[in-house]
Amino acid sequence: MNQRFQGLVLTWLKETLYPLALQVAQLPPETLPADLLVQILPLPNTQEPPFYDTLDARTYCSECPLFCAVLLARDLLSGAEADVLVKCIWGLIWRDAQERAVARDLDFATNGFDLPSAEYAARFDQADAQWQRWLNMSETVRTSWEDLLSDYADQRLWSLTFWSGEP
Repeated sequence: MNQRFQGLVLTWLKETLYPLALQVAQLPPETLPADLLVQILPLPNTQEPPFYDTLDARTYCSECPLFCAVLLARDLLSGAEADVLVKCIWGLIWRDAQERAVARDLDFATNGFDLPSAEYAARFDQADAQWQRWLNMSETVRTSWEDLLSDYADQRLWSLTFWSGEP
């Protein structure tokens, strides 16, 4: 893959997607990836604790543009710095997707047996509100993707190698 594009994607991951994730997770902007890694955030597709998986959580993530953007960045990049950033962002999103799925299941289960629980309903409302914050970033993520592509095209079109016919 083109090194110029990889550099732009890494910058996008570090300077755009990571700060967005911190904002949505309501963490201070100065939070370092190392601070998140010690929290042992859950990750998708792992059997290591703390592991909990639901089809609902996977569906939620597939509908979250920030999660999808990080998935793409992960597939485009290699290296320790990118891996750490991806784990942190995924961990934050996956944690909230799981919480929404579990809270929804608990709320529905108790309501289904005519045992409504204000605690479970409140837990679901809180988890749902947090999940909506992730989804509310959709337009910001899309715009940042368009900016990334525009920056790449700009750099390619103004480079000497483009006009010399080199790939």
